[in-house]
Amino acid sequence: MNSILSLSYNVLPPNLKTCLLYLSVFPEDCEIDKERLVRRWIAEGFIQEERGQSRQEVAENYFYDLINKSMVQPVDTGYDGKVRACRVHDMMLEIIISKAVEDNFVTVVGRGQTSLTNRHGFIRRLSVQHIDQEMASALANEDLSQAQSLIVTSSGYMEQFPSLLKSEALRVLDFEGCEGLEEYDMNNMDKLYQLKFLSLRGTIISKLPPSVVMLHDLEAIDLRDTQIVELPAGIICLIKKQYVPTQKFCMVPDGINNMRSIRVPPIFDITRSSLDALEDIGRLTGLNEVKLSLE
Repeated sequence: MNSILSLSYNVLPPNLKTCLLYLSVFPEDCEIDKERLVRRWIAEGFIQEERGQSRQEVAENYFYDLINKSMVQPVDTGYDGKVRACRVHDMMLEIIISKAVEDNFVTVVGRGQTSLTNRHGFIRRLSVQHIDQEMASALANEDLSQAQSLIVTSSGYMEQFPSLLKSEALRVLDFEGCEGLEEYDMNNMDKLYQLKFLSLRGTIISKLPPSVVMLHDLEAIDLRDTQIVELPAGIICLIKKQYVPTQKFCMVPDGINNMRSIRVPPIFDITRSSLDALEDIGRLTGLNEVKLSLE
């Protein structure tokens, strides 16, 4: 079976190989949200416009190509027949992790995968799926200056985790579901000049670092299922953002009408928002819908 799966991988076109290898950053049996995945492909620079299609459309086509070629398994299909998430079969995951580590495409830490000692060259993408105190200390001594992606899904030692100042080349910073994130100092986020994707989803973070407003290349930020109820005043300056899902208790920021390029509907609590901000929502011409909450 492994030889068949390896052959299936080897005959993929280069663009699909790269996108498939990226799935090695996710833990075993992880249900991978389609929107989360395609936004990260885009942020990494894997996706280019093709034949008049936007990067979002091209990335979604790649997602379905991998499903149609049985490289990944579809899960969570919507009422409209569109697949909302996928999962990688255990045997396929073993193959792509092996190839990703061999090519120094990704460095995986935790759950039986610890490639810090046998990798070649600098860390390009770091996926921390489980960590103990010893590994946290080891990571603190690693050179992360060339890392483009940092994905931390589980940790109990965030206070010992390397500073963001060591990772100024990051394009993707994903803390979705990370435990203990409130203990981590994120005040240096403004130094991540190349950051395009930021996720704090599923954490107990209650406040977005004010320095996030300095991330002028940021294209996507996911704040769902957090404790954040207010966005920094300067968030509207990030006009490149097209994907800004929030959790439903978040107030509408004043000046939101300047975020004309936003295309994915946030969920806002109108009882916490000013009348001017609510009127500004009507000027977001890129939205097909918006969700408002009364709590």
